[in-house]
Amino acid sequence: MILSKIDWIKIRNDYINGNFSYRKLAEKHGVSFNTLKDKAVKENWYKEKLKQHEKIRIKTQQKTAEKKAVSEADRITRLLNISDKLLNKLDQATDELGQVLIKNKEKTKIEGFIIDEETGIKYDKIVNWEYEKVDKAETIIDRFGVKLLAAALKDILTVISSNRSDEAALEKLDEILKGISENATK
Repeated sequence: MILSKIDWIKIRNDYINGNFSYRKLAEKHGVSFNTLKDKAVKENWYKEKLKQHEKIRIKTQQKTAEKKAVSEADRITRLLNISDKLLNKLDQATDELGQVLIKNKEKTKIEGFIIDEETGIKYDKIVNWEYEKVDKAETIIDRFGVKLLAAALKDILTVISSNRSDEAALEKLDEILKGISENATK
């Protein structure tokens, strides 16, 4: 093979950027193994290959770190949103610990009926209308409610301090929030 027709730049780039041995490169490009090896040693291809692979490793780490940072930022944003909801529920529940709801109901009492003389239609004669009135009254603090709030706070702190970035952590916080909501309505 004539040396002037050999694309040494392409061969060199294949070696530096790939995972080829001198022997495989020689076969691939139809060059004598000894000629390729001599040129590679003379021009320090191996050292350049190490530098290139280090650059690739560093860039790969940077891109991986960027993706991980974006993912972690999303997770933290979700945790903060859930934490805000939890804090609002806990504030509400704390404010309502010493309160009790009193429901007063009054039902409709029908006393006979009235007949419209013009139309002949019967109407019920209503004495009282049904209504429900709900009042809040102060009472002693609900110890069970305090225990539930303390347990919820403990669970929140455990999830947040675990630094887990999986969906299970977010699901646990959602579960705590639902538990607070359900207990607040009882």
